[in-house]
Amino acid sequence: MSIAIFLTFRGQVEKSNGLNSNSSDHVEVISSRVVAKILVGGGVMLQEYENLTSQGAAAVEKGNFMEAMMLFENASQIMKTPLVDCYLGYCLAREQGKLKEGAKMCLEAIQKDPRNPLFYLNLGRIYALAGQKLQAIRTYQKGLKMGCDQRIIAELRHLGIRRNPVFKKLSRRNPLNKYCGMVFRRLGLR
Repeated sequence: MSIAIFLTFRGQVEKSNGLNSNSSDHVEVISSRVVAKILVGGGVMLQEYENLTSQGAAAVEKGNFMEAMMLFENASQIMKTPLVDCYLGYCLAREQGKLKEGAKMCLEAIQKDPRNPLFYLNLGRIYALAGQKLQAIRTYQKGLKMGCDQRIIAELRHLGIRRNPVFKKLSRRNPLNKYCGMVFRRLGLR
């Protein structure tokens, strides 16, 4: 049995194994705005890919980054998608400390599919790991614009977004700003 994978992205078609894309025996899978047509015989590979990615995502949420990295590496051997690249980038940053490489992989995934909030979530997590809190917050906010994701909201709450000072002309450390802000918050005015 031979498998041909056709990846359609931004109107371009890449064809592997030289098989005819006009075959009526294909399954279409839409994942991260990538349309993959897998001819007969590839159904098992597709199912394995989906299982690996769902198990990998569950492992990331549980905090098992080494297991998730192995699962996403296996999934990338079956089909290279922005989803797999983004998760692999986050796992590399988290498990091996390769923050620049992980951020680069997430940014490439965002370039391929800028409407997926999950990519912004993983990139924001990498920025937070790197100690770039402001960049992480901006990335999470961009992700929320693409779609509401409770994990992004949880990350923002965890980082603790500071509100603007009550008196903008005074420094944040000024006691007047500090205590007025505390009073306003307790009164529910902020």
